[in-house]
Amino acid sequence: MASTSRFLLVYGSQTGQSKAIAEELVERCYKVGIDADIHCLSKIEKEFVLEQESLVVIVVSTTGDGEPPDTALKFWRRIKRKTLAKDYFSNVRYSLLGLGDSNYNNHCAFPHMVNDRLLQLGATQFLPASFADDAVGLDIVAEPWIDSLLNALCGIFKLSPPSDDNKAVNAALGIIKDLESKLVIDPSKNSTIPTSTNGELLGLGDTNENSSSTNSASWTDKISLDEVRNLTLPSSPLSYISVEYLATENKVGYFMYLS
Repeated sequence: MASTSRFLLVYGSQTGQSKAIAEELVERCYKVGIDADIHCLSKIEKEFVLEQESLVVIVVSTTGDGEPPDTALKFWRRIKRKTLAKDYFSNVRYSLLGLGDSNYNNHCAFPHMVNDRLLQLGATQFLPASFADDAVGLDIVAEPWIDSLLNALCGIFKLSPPSDDNKAVNAALGIIKDLESKLVIDPSKNSTIPTSTNGELLGLGDTNENSSSTNSASWTDKISLDEVRNLTLPSSPLSYISVEYLATENKVGYFMYLS
């Protein structure tokens, strides 16, 4: 039986950034009970038919000077046909995240073209499109858009929106995923969270992989403690012992215990 909390999620990626964001979105949707049916834009008319969808999310990047990524060329040829009726996508509600780089003249040109074309063909936005700039950091726009998207989808499907604690867990797990290949595990050892004299926790900086001593980590970036949770994680094949995080006003502190 098909999920009643399903939407189509499509991405067009040249270097993998759009795909990575789309895959992160799949995981975060799953945690709140939403099924993101993910496909590459290159699979249009093979794995999905856009005009037959009622709820669509698009994550698409640019390549070169604002040009379509290779995986989106077929999709673009398909939707820019002049023979398409003005109400061709009248059944489609969508949101779009575009990725670009303002170091190029035509920053985010292709995502803007897709957004404009969908509106021309009768599609409506359930959440305004957003456009991220790699020159200053994609996360500045991408993370708030994802948060807003999850809230909007939960509203559409009448589900409980993700809590601030869940957002903190997701952020912490993202950090773990990036660092796990760099750290060493020894489940038999424990460590103590470093604290300053005024009770602030100290976040983990760079690990010293070349050091011959154990517990070699640089603890920097003081963050005020508001709420702490402990995550119990399997010991193998992961490369950390345990992690704790804190959440305060959407900021996350994280702590890696090294062997």
